[in-house]
Amino acid sequence: MENEIKFTDKEVDFENLYLDPNNLRFAHFEFGSKKTPQDKITDPAVQENAFEKLKSNEFQIRSLRDSILEVGFLPVDRIVVSKIEDDNYVVIEGNRRLAALKWVKEMIDEGIQDASIYSSFEKLKVSVIDPECDTEVNRLKVQGIRHISEIRPWGTYQKAVLIKTMIEDENLEPQDVANAIGSRTQEVNRVYKAYKLWEQMTEDPDYGEYAETDRITYFYELVGRVPLRRHFGYNEETLTFEEEDEYHYFYKWIIEDPENGDIQKIPSSSNVRDLTKVIANDDALNALKEDSTSLESALAIVLKYQSFDWKKEVLQAKEVLTKLPMDELENFSEEDQTLLIELKEIIEKRLSQYERIKI
Repeated sequence: MENEIKFTDKEVDFENLYLDPNNLRFAHFEFGSKKTPQDKITDPAVQENAFEKLKSNEFQIRSLRDSILEVGFLPVDRIVVSKIEDDNYVVIEGNRRLAALKWVKEMIDEGIQDASIYSSFEKLKVSVIDPECDTEVNRLKVQGIRHISEIRPWGTYQKAVLIKTMIEDENLEPQDVANAIGSRTQEVNRVYKAYKLWEQMTEDPDYGEYAETDRITYFYELVGRVPLRRHFGYNEETLTFEEEDEYHYFYKWIIEDPENGDIQKIPSSSNVRDLTKVIANDDALNALKEDSTSLESALAIVLKYQSFDWKKEVLQAKEVLTKLPMDELENFSEEDQTLLIELKEIIEKRLSQYERIKI
């Protein structure tokens, strides 16, 4: 198979395994920072930095450590590594497991854990990626298969960085990326588009400083909804927003707005779907644009419009106009004409809104 990634199983000394300082799990810690070059991976300071990051609660390796302390290390899934120098290897897949083992070893060295457990991981059977297959894109494929379609999934931002790297740096088509990581092409495209919209926010002179990596989930929700894409002027060619006045409101709503008492109008990315209802109602949308109006209040305006039988009212108006006597028309005042003109404009406006939001 032409694109097959080949591995060689090997037993490696625990002390010769190194954490990957360029692990995509760390992407949100230091967006835009340069990669650690390969000849610096074994540097003690680099390793300590990676280890301390993985020990944070976010990566949940304490439970792995405690499991190892209880029953020893059970190598159910082999760690995947790449040879870097001499007999040293950097982990491609399995950094959490290696960090948990390093934590156990640290406890042994500090004398707070019996050293007998070390025998369960002093030597580890690993899968070494063959040199001819050891490319950046193949490393990404290995990680993507494990963390986008299996095991402990990455967050949206980590997925997006991987997908963006494979598309932009490795020149792969979204379908090829989907096949490589065991995902769907539609999902790859959606995550990639969300990344590009988030990237646009990072470059905005007014809102760039507020574009934390977790904001990408808001764009993931938005880009999946046609009415919202239309409203904010989404360009399928450039993968960016074009209606600046409108998308600036979106930025304002998803951050803790310093100009509005640090209020975050859309507190969760799941609330983005509510915007579809709001943009379909001009009164609700204009209200939401006011600092004093919350998303809940805007949705209440939408609900008010939905709470009456509008079809019944329209049918009654239609019946009245149909039965309007000719002599009444002949005696129309300017005020009567204006009333019908305004009714006509409202009908045209509602039809126009429907065209904008229909999927």
